[in-house]
Amino acid sequence: MGIQSIARRRQRRRLMWWGGCTSAVLVLGGLVCAWWLATRPSPAPGSFTPVPPLISTEATVQPPDGQPHPAMKKFIDIILKMIDEWYNKAKNFDTKKPGDKDTKPKPGGSTGPGGSSDGRTPGTNGSGGPLADQTYVNFSGAGGSSQYHLYAGHLAGKPGAFGLMIYLHGDGHGEFGKPTSGTLQAYAQVARRRGMVLIAPKTPDGGTKTWWRQDSSTTYLGELVKHIYQRYNINQRQVWLAGYSGGAEVLTYKFLPRYNSLITGGGALMVGGGGAYTTPNVGGLRGNFSMRWLVGSRDSPSAGGDDGGFDALEASSEGVKYYRQAGIATDRQVLAGQDHYESISAGPGGLDAMIR
Repeated sequence: MGIQSIARRRQRRRLMWWGGCTSAVLVLGGLVCAWWLATRPSPAPGSFTPVPPLISTEATVQPPDGQPHPAMKKFIDIILKMIDEWYNKAKNFDTKKPGDKDTKPKPGGSTGPGGSSDGRTPGTNGSGGPLADQTYVNFSGAGGSSQYHLYAGHLAGKPGAFGLMIYLHGDGHGEFGKPTSGTLQAYAQVARRRGMVLIAPKTPDGGTKTWWRQDSSTTYLGELVKHIYQRYNINQRQVWLAGYSGGAEVLTYKFLPRYNSLITGGGALMVGGGGAYTTPNVGGLRGNFSMRWLVGSRDSPSAGGDDGGFDALEASSEGVKYYRQAGIATDRQVLAGQDHYESISAGPGGLDAMIR
């Protein structure tokens, strides 16, 4: 085949690609117009203040004002993916040599929620971390020095990529001192059932023994997650966070707004806390990440079941409100008759029910 013939074929392929892109843009423009017409507010006579329903479960059924409907968003994502595929095909046509074969990623990893066997999520490709249960493992990085418990012995001899579970203790880190019983063992059972790595770190803030008072504690947590990614082959589409009380607060106020780029899918469970004071930056988590709040019905000063004046009922309500506004699927469950300290036991089962 002559050089001119090859050039003509390349020119036709480019024209086909641009034609496809143009069509996709026109379709996308029509969808945006339809979405704007469907979601713009309609004027109503008079004014009123809506009263929230007195129910124990709040779930995202309809998107908030100004947010696209999930079905609309999914269709737009498909169009954008098609444009990206067309572009890659056109680029490959120009650079591929005669006789070259198309290559596809080789399948790898384990099956189930914690792993990846489709070949499209190879994981972080970390190595060197022992697939074993270890307690009081030292780690130092930006933000300070502390320890974490590791639960990974059930994964020995199995291929990655593995999902990752992270549990953050409440103020005073009482749970951290009992790595083989109680709350941590309950979360470890979830990790074993789901085929995931579990880490339970202790805040580096030895003064207040909290996660949320010092920004450096959040930095430490982010560095620890990066360290785990380097030591293990982690499926970033299956990262599940859980926090109790102050651990829940640091997730919603600090960690997710600052380190959402470390996660491409999964979810977060907040027990007895998890507030917010403004719509957070959630990066690319929309559509791939879900959040659930568990709070006791007596977990407020007015109900007499609070922790030192902390109103977890109000905090969880604010967290749901602002993360819903950010486009995250949210769910809030009020635990009848439970106070702040009793609600911690609902965490492991609540997280297990979220994992998909």
